[in-house]
Amino acid sequence: MVNAPAIAYFFVGVNKVEKMKVTYRITAFAAFSVVLHGCSVTPVAPEAQNVKVISEQQAKSCRFLDSVSTNNTNTLSEDSEKDARNRAFNRVAELGGNALRIVSKNSQISRSGIGSYFTLNGEAYACK
Repeated sequence: MVNAPAIAYFFVGVNKVEKMKVTYRITAFAAFSVVLHGCSVTPVAPEAQNVKVISEQQAKSCRFLDSVSTNNTNTLSEDSEKDARNRAFNRVAELGGNALRIVSKNSQISRSGIGSYFTLNGEAYACK
């Protein structure tokens, strides 16, 4: 016996209309899942929970670690700025820092006209 894909076993003895209904439901569910994932915001990692935004003046009393540049992961994000900021917080924590000084930020509509891109440039610091 030839091994057929698992989906073929599901359709054995099912008429054409029912096959189309099931295929439509699977396709609709997959599309909805992709859209729903696209709308989510990157979570702040547990180790980045204590990262704070600091001013240029406050940064003078901290140790500079590295430059940080992030953007939102998906143009359909419900809050593209928050997504980029959370990604920056996570990066600061990865570098061993606890502070982020935001140097610049930019928002623009995506080429498709649906959603937006948000870019955040900053500096990671370790403060006492």
